[in-house]
Amino acid sequence: MRIVPINTKMIEATLAKRRVVVIVGMYGTGKGLIADYLACQAEDRADNLERVSCKDLPDPTMEDIPAICGERSYALLHAKWRRAAERAGKNGRNLVIIIEEADKLVESGAKLWEVLFSLLYYQKGKVQIVITAQPRIIEASDLILRRVMRGCVFYPRQLTLQETINYLDNSRYSRAIHRLSHGHYGTVKYLSQLIHDNKYLGERLTENRVQLWASERGEMEYFVRSVWQGLGLRQQGLIRQYIQGNKLVGGAGDELVKVGVLWRGGKGYRWCVPWTLPFVKDFLSRFKWREKEIRLEEMEYLGKKERLILHCMLSARGETVSYDRLGDEVWGKDNVFSLWALSRLVGRVKSKLRARGYGEMIMSVRGVGYKLS
Repeated sequence: MRIVPINTKMIEATLAKRRVVVIVGMYGTGKGLIADYLACQAEDRADNLERVSCKDLPDPTMEDIPAICGERSYALLHAKWRRAAERAGKNGRNLVIIIEEADKLVESGAKLWEVLFSLLYYQKGKVQIVITAQPRIIEASDLILRRVMRGCVFYPRQLTLQETINYLDNSRYSRAIHRLSHGHYGTVKYLSQLIHDNKYLGERLTENRVQLWASERGEMEYFVRSVWQGLGLRQQGLIRQYIQGNKLVGGAGDELVKVGVLWRGGKGYRWCVPWTLPFVKDFLSRFKWREKEIRLEEMEYLGKKERLILHCMLSARGETVSYDRLGDEVWGKDNVFSLWALSRLVGRVKSKLRARGYGEMIMSVRGVGYKLS
């Protein structure tokens, strides 16, 4: 059965009025299902549809984005979408642009946000924009992106018990799966797969049994890492605070409730899917917190040029390092380098640091260079 884990009427009403919706959710919360639903709605209305996915891109640079959208430059991309909006408007239709996993463009998407904002402003009533992203987009510093998102952010909801039962075709384990998943769409799918793969026919499905199966499969570190990398620094800090047993007071954990990490129980916050907590604690126990001193000699996973980039930024002690200085450091003062090559190189460093738990350490200073946050 098809599930759309969000208030579809509210989404459609916001699109009609504000022309923008931003769907923010963790890995596995059903953002793709929501995007599929909205794409089908657009096709049913005979709207022009442009769908852009950043899902399989590890760390796209500013220069990569027009190609992702099917054009060679931002000017051509803007012209293409402007013409599509005008054609749609003449027929009483919309141009619907869906951008998936847009959190990967937080650092490099400034020109894309300008294109989208221009379309919204100059093609009034002809353009609708749907953005799906993991929670770290909430902490984006780009002013245009923040302006586009203002008042238009929605979060996937947990499945109801009846939706879980229907999705699992009334399986005998539907109620147990709903209880153990807290209605989290991705966890419902995962638990169903665990039962199927283990050919389980027992009477009771317990947390201990699920933890054992998950440990044997060895997939939980990947899942936890995927969720962690999709969170912003503030969100990661709140989770660390909760894991260490510190109370989140004054509504500090409400953002984590919205994205499905915690839920409010009684006077405090509770972990949404309790059987996953040991895996999260294990991941964080081996996690290099970004507050720790960075030691280049420990970073054998960086290539020679990547180490030069990071060494240059560390030497600057938080100050912005210009493109020219970085280029001279890596390729030498007498050699010519391109901003595209530099951007790709910095992107690889950022991706490797993020994968090892250092978070978003390298910040782009538009038109100038980069700095360590």
